[in-house]
Amino acid sequence: MRTNIFFCASLIVLTSCHKDEQNYDYISINPEIKSQAFKTGSYWIFQNDSTKKVDCTFIYYTRNGNYTEYHGLGYTSITEYYEMWYYNQNTITGFPSFKDRIESIEAERTITTNVYEPNWQVIYILKVPWKNYVQYFDSLQIGTHIFYKVEKVTTSDSTDYYTAKSIGVVKKVVRDTIDRGIWNLLRWKISK
Repeated sequence: MRTNIFFCASLIVLTSCHKDEQNYDYISINPEIKSQAFKTGSYWIFQNDSTKKVDCTFIYYTRNGNYTEYHGLGYTSITEYYEMWYYNQNTITGFPSFKDRIESIEAERTITTNVYEPNWQVIYILKVPWKNYVQYFDSLQIGTHIFYKVEKVTTSDSTDYYTAKSIGVVKKVVRDTIDRGIWNLLRWKISK
């Protein structure tokens, strides 16, 4: 009996001294999306093929890191993120037009209120509610440039976006807004 009491007491002490184990889930950015994580100094210049109006997008700041979420019951996730702040030529007050945040397999675009709607030049299109509406092209020629592995996505506002891996949006066909027309990538610089 004495042995059983000693054994039970030892078991309680050992159990109470044992630390809770944490299960960590590391969520890194999908490599396909990481190709759209552009660096500071990258820019894109677009031209409307009918009006000849020019617009540009310029990344002025980026940051990356990880954030930790505690989900309880010993489960923790650590998620990698990458953020890009960028201006458009149509910025009125000098504040950034957009902030993009890439995480795992999705991206979030934050639009500030100091830029009029619609905001026309975006860097890339990633989050598509209906993946079966994506069309793939081996190549696409725009002016004298040939882009390879291009994806075409039509968004809910009837705009077609053509995105080339590691370049971003190379062509945009706008049907329903004041910026109607075909916007082609004229010049660009992807900083390393």
